[in-house]
Amino acid sequence: MRRGIRAVAVLGVLAAVCSTSLPARAGISVADRDAAPERVALVIGNAAYAHARPLDEPVRSADAMADRLGAVGFDVTRAGDLDRAGFLDTLQAFAGAAEDAAVAVVYYAGYGLQLDGRTYLMPVDARFETALDLERQVRLASVVDAAEAARAAVVLVDACRDNPFVERLPSGTRSAAGLAPSGAAPAPAIEVGLREVRRLRNTLVGFATAPGSRCPDGSAYAEALVEHLRPGVELSLLMRRVRETVIQRTGHAQWPVVRETLRGDPVYLVPAGFPAPPPTLARSGWRERLGNERAQVLFSTRVGEPGFDTLGPGRPSPFSAALAAALRDTPEAFGAAFDRASATVAAETDGDQHPVRVAPQPEAGAAAGSGEPRDGGGAGTGRRVAWILANSAYEAAFGLALQGPPQDAAVMADVLAAQGYAVEVAGDLDPSGVAGLLGDIRARSRALGPGARLAFFYSGLGAHCDGTDYLVPVGVAAARLPEPDGVAVPAVIDALEAGGAERILAVFDSPRDRSLCPDPGRR
Repeated sequence: MRRGIRAVAVLGVLAAVCSTSLPARAGISVADRDAAPERVALVIGNAAYAHARPLDEPVRSADAMADRLGAVGFDVTRAGDLDRAGFLDTLQAFAGAAEDAAVAVVYYAGYGLQLDGRTYLMPVDARFETALDLERQVRLASVVDAAEAARAAVVLVDACRDNPFVERLPSGTRSAAGLAPSGAAPAPAIEVGLREVRRLRNTLVGFATAPGSRCPDGSAYAEALVEHLRPGVELSLLMRRVRETVIQRTGHAQWPVVRETLRGDPVYLVPAGFPAPPPTLARSGWRERLGNERAQVLFSTRVGEPGFDTLGPGRPSPFSAALAAALRDTPEAFGAAFDRASATVAAETDGDQHPVRVAPQPEAGAAAGSGEPRDGGGAGTGRRVAWILANSAYEAAFGLALQGPPQDAAVMADVLAAQGYAVEVAGDLDPSGVAGLLGDIRARSRALGPGARLAFFYSGLGAHCDGTDYLVPVGVAAARLPEPDGVAVPAVIDALEAGGAERILAVFDSPRDRSLCPDPGRR
């Protein structure tokens, strides 16, 4: 049966339900309205709140989930910015679509709240002026009821954001609220928080983080779901992989939790025989976002090319040496420096290595075709920070000790410090160490704000799987690459751009090795 995505835009009442074809993908097209789908999904992203701070991430997360679910054969209803009436109407329509389906999935991103043993999802017209207003929100139990029209139900709640509604709760109830801002009392235990859905039947309910906890800004939960939603992965195993990935990527700041009553045969959201989705879906859109964020992302090689560790004992790699020299001569003209370094590397390696640049679109005030962001001016050296990571001690997993990374780190630290960057250097980090570094980058980026100029440089092993580049921490087992121990390049970029930095330079001097992928299907 063919599948597709239905778009629902609702404010006040259910305004429209229409079938929209997906972009051309193997075996995926619009669903037949008259056929009974075996796998159905409802994806909701609430962002444009009328009485609270609007959100950005739910739109991106919901789009990514809808895209992936459609690509793996679900009949998807995509809904956004639902007020209470529209939310309830959408659930009623979805319950009808889910009736007798093999599996139904609901994913919600937006504000949420736990109070007195009940979990509420916030429609975009939510407001709290009296205690009765809480009962006008949408209970999680209603969402579960809609999904349980199918033979197996999965409800995923990505609602752990800092919630301004908590501060508006009537006096005496605020201390029991879950998903509260830092410093508020924790929510009830998960068993209490899910009291309303204690009679789950063949159902899994997943939360982006534990009760009473906030998520770091970003979309770690949605990204992990998208990455691990693959053919032949049993549902419980899928959720364990999602949990491990989120924990590692957030530096143990976010711990997804699951309540399930699955019975009988194993549940597979994507059957083993279904064609694997296109690899670029896992991190779709990050390159396009870079074009709007004044960022330059530089790779030392094309995919599959050998990387050169060093020019000789005590010397950096060809790429690091050439880039550092070019940046000394053309400070902060990243595009021009890259072009010069790329020509030098090609000559020194006899054409065996070709650096790659992901550049932003030229802005007004930049020379046409230059790829250089416009100089914002006025950014003091105190708002320039660079992080350098050199991993070389890979003896445990690969019997390999690289010679170049410490030298690469030294030359890049020198040139960036000369340009006024406060440089922080780390070496030989394991997965938890890299996660902690990314957490620091994200926090510093937000603290520095939009006027900052940030840089990140990595030298070490790298992998290229599923269309995504990964950094390889030390102390990992090859069987745990690229996931959960590899660190995706988009995660690094997301951390750098968390505070809306004025300019970003990210450099990856590593082989983009396909041999580290677990099987040919992931290359």
